[in-house]
Amino acid sequence: MSDVERQAKGAIGFVEESALHDETPFLKRCFRPLFILLRFTGLYLPNSRSVGNRKNSASICATSRLIIIAVLFLLSVYRLINFMLQISVRKLDLLTSTTMVMFSWSLQACISVVFVAYWQHYGYLDVYFNLLHSAQGSVACKSNRRRIYGRFAVCLTLCVLGITCSLGVSLMGFLRGGQQIALNDSVYYLFVVRELYWIAIGVLFYALCAWFAAITIYSNCVNGAVLEVRHLNEQLAKIGENGQPAANTLLKFYITHSQLVTAVKQLDNTFEAYAFLMFGTNMPTTILSLYILLSNVHLSCATLASTAGGVVFSVIQLWALSVTPARLHEAIHKAQEILYAEISIWYPYQEDLYRIANTFVAHVGQTYLGISIWGFALITKPLILTTISLTITYLTIMLQLKPSDETEIVESLQNQMIQNQTIQLLS
Repeated sequence: MSDVERQAKGAIGFVEESALHDETPFLKRCFRPLFILLRFTGLYLPNSRSVGNRKNSASICATSRLIIIAVLFLLSVYRLINFMLQISVRKLDLLTSTTMVMFSWSLQACISVVFVAYWQHYGYLDVYFNLLHSAQGSVACKSNRRRIYGRFAVCLTLCVLGITCSLGVSLMGFLRGGQQIALNDSVYYLFVVRELYWIAIGVLFYALCAWFAAITIYSNCVNGAVLEVRHLNEQLAKIGENGQPAANTLLKFYITHSQLVTAVKQLDNTFEAYAFLMFGTNMPTTILSLYILLSNVHLSCATLASTAGGVVFSVIQLWALSVTPARLHEAIHKAQEILYAEISIWYPYQEDLYRIANTFVAHVGQTYLGISIWGFALITKPLILTTISLTITYLTIMLQLKPSDETEIVESLQNQMIQNQTIQLLS
């Protein structure tokens, strides 16, 4: 066993021993208000491992919660199938495009119900919180607590606005009667009797709560990792201020970075499938929202404002899904630039320091360090640029192939007939 490996094992043992005597992970404490809200909506599930160590009453309670979530999920799927069948028989116009956007949002909400329950039940979040905390004691999260709580406040505000708008559209159509978006009146008889449509509204509220909870969990977990990695980079950049650093000092930075990377890998394991499905459904939603907005530019300000809301919401969701993970990928690989730029590490030559530095650089240079889309690609800045380019391209194609309005067709035919008659008279 080499000297570097012995030193690394000793440092890891010291970190693990100190982590055992430390308090609850700070980021987990920041999530407590969200978990309280999940309790009120019935979406909260305790960790299956902790439930197994408790009395039978706790196990029965957890099982009953799982059954309730499963029933509500099946009702959401039933509502989505009815939604899809009605859209499939309509031609593509602005009204149908609006309905397709709402269908995509409902699909994302339905998917989120599964993931929110899955993450909690199998303890993925607890494992991540503990791994992130064991690296540096959550020092970066503690120093940026206002920023973290502010992010939670923004997510909660968007949650309230999104749920209010979505439920408002459903309630207005139900109470006033008539056609709701591109769906006919039969949508109110989803559960045979019109009065039972309140069940569909309750299911929609439940799914939307799960959707916003999933986005909040995803965004804030990734943001916590970004803060911790950036803090480590700031400390690493100061390593040569007092001359050539000791080998043990650089080794501690290497161990801390390795622990943060382990937390990031757990983060990727938790969110890779969710990110894949959300990306796959968000791109067409954003394109359709922009298509609706650009097609309604000539209409009233109220109609324009309502369509602009869908675009803003889709862009915000795309931002939450991509920008923060891209920052995490950049922050992880920033350590490589810092190491290469610090001359005191490389000169004068010191064998132990040189070997640790090379190991550190090789570790940081790993390809798949970050949040991936189910292993297909890492979420990076080039991926965001590619997504924007594809969105603009497909939007341009849709606008070029947009069917003309019937009134415009009639007017053009009338003008052409008048021109033909005029030409005949003159001839």
